[in-house]
Amino acid sequence: MESQRKSMIDREMRELTIRFQNERSGLENEIRKCRELLDNRGREIDDYKQKCQKYEITIMELKNYENVISDHENKLALLNQELIRLNEILREKEEQNAGFRQREQKLNQQLGQQR
Repeated sequence: MESQRKSMIDREMRELTIRFQNERSGLENEIRKCRELLDNRGREIDDYKQKCQKYEITIMELKNYENVISDHENKLALLNQELIRLNEILREKEEQNAGFRQREQKLNQQLGQQR
């Protein structure tokens, strides 16, 4: 009876050991899968960080381009004002020249009449 009991305990121990080993193996597999998933997520996070850095650089470049464009627009406005001013001066000078031509013609006519 003692040997039957010992044999029963041994069989139960083997069954429990097998069940424990199976559960342990399953848990180890689950841990391995979780670590792989964690590693994948870590790589994804690194990829997103790199993308964010690139986007931040692009945003800074675009803001710089906005400033450059604004500066060019301001310079263009100043150049347009200067062009308007110079065109006005040119128009005045052309009117002066026309007046001088008329005066020259009159003087030439007077000189021609006196000869």
